[in-house]
Amino acid sequence: MEKRENSDINIILMGLDYFYTLEVGKLLSEQLEMYFLDSQGLYEFDIKPKTIDDIVNEFGIEYYRKAQNGTVKYICSFNSSILAIESGVVLNQENMERLDKYGLIVYICQSQDLLHTLYTSEEGLSDTKKQIYHLTKEEIETRDEKLKIASEILVEDNGEPLKCAFDIIKGIKKFYGVEQ
Repeated sequence: MEKRENSDINIILMGLDYFYTLEVGKLLSEQLEMYFLDSQGLYEFDIKPKTIDDIVNEFGIEYYRKAQNGTVKYICSFNSSILAIESGVVLNQENMERLDKYGLIVYICQSQDLLHTLYTSEEGLSDTKKQIYHLTKEEIETRDEKLKIASEILVEDNGEPLKCAFDIIKGIKKFYGVEQ
């Protein structure tokens, strides 16, 4: 698939710690003066007054994952925006092809140990949230590998969201061959 023109392209942020990705995305959008869109937030807005928990409880996790397809199609219709995308999207090849066509995919890579601790903790999670946010070591490794392959820019998480945002800007400049 051919990408949009560079002036219209989105910056697609993906990371296994979605909440960290959101934090970095907001900072990046301020630095680049671009709109920021949260794919999960848009989906939650679309299903109000229900929640993601309600949808997964009523229809199952597979239904939720299929619903993400529509959210990805919608979010890709925006231009020149920072888009935060939940890492489960990487499991659907069609979604990844669409994201690749309409954006520059940036993967915020985090240590396997940190992710394992984050995703195996069940503290405070409802049974429904466990279906979405509780990943096995193998699932973490699969998503990590798929995101590394799909990304055009890979940024190692350093624990500091603002520094991570600046590292992404450096990666974008390098990708486009802009002198630093």
